[in-house]
Amino acid sequence: MDFFEHQDAARKGSRRLVWLFALAVTVITLGVAMLAGAGVLLIGAQEHGAFTAQAWHALPVWQTAGLAAAITLGMIACGSLYKTAQLSGGGAAVARSLQAQPIAPDTTDPYARRLLNVVEEMALAAGCPVPAVYLMENEGAINAFAAGWSRDDAVIGVTRGAMERLTRDELQGVVAHEFSHILHGDMRLNLRMTGLVFGILGLSVLGTLLMRMVAQGATHGRYHGRYHRRDRSSNDGGAMAVIAGVFIGGTLLYIVGSLGVFFARLIQAAVSRQREFLADASAVQYTRNPEGIGHALMKIGGLAHGSRLGTAQASAFQHLFFGQATGGGHRLSAGLATHPPLGDRIARLLPAWDGRWEDPSKAHAHPERDAPRAARGPGAHPAVSGLAGVQRGRPADTPASDEPRTATDNQMPAALAFIGDPGAAHLERARALIAGLPPQLTQAARTRAGAQAVVFALLSDHRHPEVAALQQAHLDQHVDTGVAQLSAHLGPVAATLDPAARLPLLDLTLPALKTMSPHDRRGFEAHIDAVIAADQQLGLFEWALRQVLWRHLIGPAAARVRRTGRLKHHRAELAVLLSVLSRVDGLGTASGPAFAAGARVVGGLDHEPTVSHSVGAARLTDAVDRLGTLTPADTRQVIHACAAAVASDGLVSVREFALLRAVAETLDVPMPPLLPGQRLG
Repeated sequence: MDFFEHQDAARKGSRRLVWLFALAVTVITLGVAMLAGAGVLLIGAQEHGAFTAQAWHALPVWQTAGLAAAITLGMIACGSLYKTAQLSGGGAAVARSLQAQPIAPDTTDPYARRLLNVVEEMALAAGCPVPAVYLMENEGAINAFAAGWSRDDAVIGVTRGAMERLTRDELQGVVAHEFSHILHGDMRLNLRMTGLVFGILGLSVLGTLLMRMVAQGATHGRYHGRYHRRDRSSNDGGAMAVIAGVFIGGTLLYIVGSLGVFFARLIQAAVSRQREFLADASAVQYTRNPEGIGHALMKIGGLAHGSRLGTAQASAFQHLFFGQATGGGHRLSAGLATHPPLGDRIARLLPAWDGRWEDPSKAHAHPERDAPRAARGPGAHPAVSGLAGVQRGRPADTPASDEPRTATDNQMPAALAFIGDPGAAHLERARALIAGLPPQLTQAARTRAGAQAVVFALLSDHRHPEVAALQQAHLDQHVDTGVAQLSAHLGPVAATLDPAARLPLLDLTLPALKTMSPHDRRGFEAHIDAVIAADQQLGLFEWALRQVLWRHLIGPAAARVRRTGRLKHHRAELAVLLSVLSRVDGLGTASGPAFAAGARVVGGLDHEPTVSHSVGAARLTDAVDRLGTLTPADTRQVIHACAAAVASDGLVSVREFALLRAVAETLDVPMPPLLPGQRLG
């Protein structure tokens, strides 16, 4: 399956999961209702002896059963809604529940720095925003997790044991495994499962509390004096019956709830196990190094406590982890295991494995001498600076160093085939892009103030000194002095960047920028708009940069929009987008052949190319936002149409690819970087 099929499958899987849990809830509700009705009949039998028809009809059987069913449904719904609301903060909320702490993007700890480098490389290779990384400080086990509702609020969590006991290649394999969950839509499904299971679990928890309350009262003699006197009244007898009923009801709730949780866990485990096999295979595709993830699994097997965690919350989130987070691995619990057996996973990755585990204590990882390993086998590609393709004529906002280059290798796989499924060559490309960045830019990008300065430096127009002076004047007057001064220092450095490295550098700033408060983010957005408006026009790179920041920083809630729209209702918006993408040089009118190439992908459009002066930034943004509500299948058509328009003449410029990438970001499509010599399609 390609990325869009994975997204569609995830949506269908989510619906299927909801139906399965709805079936489980229905069975539980009917069970509670039947038990409640049976209880009324038993009480009636004790009071009336043999039943008469009149006595039968006098008993509130159906009313009691209906009330019990309504209360049960309400409890499950409230529990699920409560847990889902608790997790509305995305991956960060999950990490906090697991007592994990964020790793500062500018950390100097060698193990943490290596981990962050691995995550940055994988994110850039996949075309994803760099996620925040959390550390489970007190966990010596080898484990990791990915959590979030979307790629915008995703986090990667790693235990101290994994960070320190794994080599760089092994850590890369584990991180690649977690990125598979991020790219394939597993995270949202996992959080939804967590909420549904918690709702059912609430029944057994309430039953336990009721039984414990009655048992504690009996233990402390609270009922003895009142209900065992010779002269106890009928009211006392009724109260005793109520207490007995509470205990029996609590017991029944516990039994029914426990059975419900058991079947819910079975569903949860079955879904999770299959996705773990897929994530293992994807990790090998991403890194082209099965030994990395394979040896990480061997080290789990060789560690006394393996991947099992000590935190009490691990059971609620066990399906999120890289390895089995709870349980002892006994055969009786195999059906409830959220992960396949370690041996099965390793055998699929390394068929020649001899069954021996690795002792992590004898192979302790040393980040100082643990260099990244080059990708091997099919898909590996040498790291080459610069971007493939030809520039159709250097536009006004592209440095003169960006000379045209011709895409000559027609045998390279199409770039669109790697959406959501990057290869080892993209990982090497990401490493090369990061390594080619000036150190002062990368260091600044990892602090909150420095990241803001980097963004302003990327927007600084140093080819037009009068515009750059206006931009700097605004910063000097309205932003923090340190940010303004650092931006002035970094501006000339950013102006010398390879154009292909500008958006990757922006990606590196996202973890630090996300540490800003909502108020500071809004102020930052206003300053970005002011800097862009200094020359009274919006260039396409400026629009692309702003779209990326808005998508991942200013308005990440857009990722949760319901994707049910159909392209047939948004063909006018696609025509606007194709008109912009098909411009020859970004200055004149749209190119008829380029527009037609994009239109052919969707079976033609009943619209003509729009002239450049009538497509303002607001109209373009509105068109892309509306296209962002489409189903995965229709989104695939939009992306392919855009690529066809851009590559209609067989040539792709850095500027065009940056614009295409910004469109993909808004449509929630992760687009890996182009490789040297690679075509769009």
